[in-house]
Amino acid sequence: MPVSFNNIPANLRVPLFYAEVDNSQASYFSRQNRTLLFGYLNNGTDTGGTATANQLVICPTTDQAKTLFGSDSMLAKMHAAYRNNDPFGEVWCMPITVPGTGDPDLTAAIAALGDEEYDYIAVPFNDTVNLDAMKVLMNDSTGRWSWTQQVYGHVYCVKKDTLANLQTLGSGRNDAHTTIFGIEADVVSEDYEYLAARVGREAVFLNADPARPTQTGELIGITGAPVGKRFTMTERQTLLNNGIATHLYSSDGAVRIERSITTYQENAWGEPDPSFLDSETLHQLAYILRFLRQRITQKFPRHKVANDGTRFGGGQAIVTPKIIRAELVAGYSHLERNGIVENAAAFAANLIVERDDNDPNRLNVLYPPDLVNQLRVFAVLAQFRLQYPAETA
Repeated sequence: MPVSFNNIPANLRVPLFYAEVDNSQASYFSRQNRTLLFGYLNNGTDTGGTATANQLVICPTTDQAKTLFGSDSMLAKMHAAYRNNDPFGEVWCMPITVPGTGDPDLTAAIAALGDEEYDYIAVPFNDTVNLDAMKVLMNDSTGRWSWTQQVYGHVYCVKKDTLANLQTLGSGRNDAHTTIFGIEADVVSEDYEYLAARVGREAVFLNADPARPTQTGELIGITGAPVGKRFTMTERQTLLNNGIATHLYSSDGAVRIERSITTYQENAWGEPDPSFLDSETLHQLAYILRFLRQRITQKFPRHKVANDGTRFGGGQAIVTPKIIRAELVAGYSHLERNGIVENAAAFAANLIVERDDNDPNRLNVLYPPDLVNQLRVFAVLAQFRLQYPAETA
């Protein structure tokens, strides 16, 4: 019996027709990305809001946010700013009690997150303790980007301050999973409203295509700094060289995304490392890994494994390294057609799929994607002439 059935037994003798449905070859990759907003419950002077601190709550509308968190609360205002820029995305909120002084303690809130996936995590607190807590939450070894959790996501923070203070903050951080928006001290909008608006704009772009840069996106409802108080190009270059993300202004004063870099700047040896410079890179990687996980778990959930060259009948639920390799190459071609990766031939040449020497039930894969990059700089040398010589005209 070469065909592998999931439910129909091999020793069935009762006639006649039996059928089972198998959707393993019919599915396709699709996901709903989520946003998570951290923020204060009520405004610290009243008791408005029905939500409980440190408990996650889904919040589709700003009217609901006002009821849950208080109409004048930080979190309600963040929700409104977010919805001005992303009217469609799924939004969850984490209400935090206003501290009676100092910065909030996010320990209980972080513990309440569980293993749920949140792609865009807005945290309006920029003190060292809370930034360190976010770094631990997201880390590659034991955090949300580790092999044990695989929930991914990216943290966005904000700081309204002088160039010098922003430079100091950025140069003291080194975290691929956190982006800090540096805004002028004279920005009119509240820093937490700026944060929510920008995360909303980033989410719209990245949900549409995680490989495209988010630059030029307008932050609806945000009033920036007046003319003469805005960071110059030289100052923004300084910030970008020190782990701080920047914005720019249109001629009409609209605030727009310039570059959403992460705070990652050095490798473990203290050497400069641009591999995780842009936050889009992290979102691309999360997309690819989720795509790969869905494809493998959907098609091969209960398969046997055998060596290449094994002569098994067609229809058997068996995989070999070559079968998995072919599946990975086909999946990569799909990602390439969708503009997420490039160089499929080089990928196939460097892809390794093999059985583990010590565990016959395990396949080991070296998966080497070449990420599509973003057009950041277009440099022109305008080498003009007053007139070309006649012989070359």
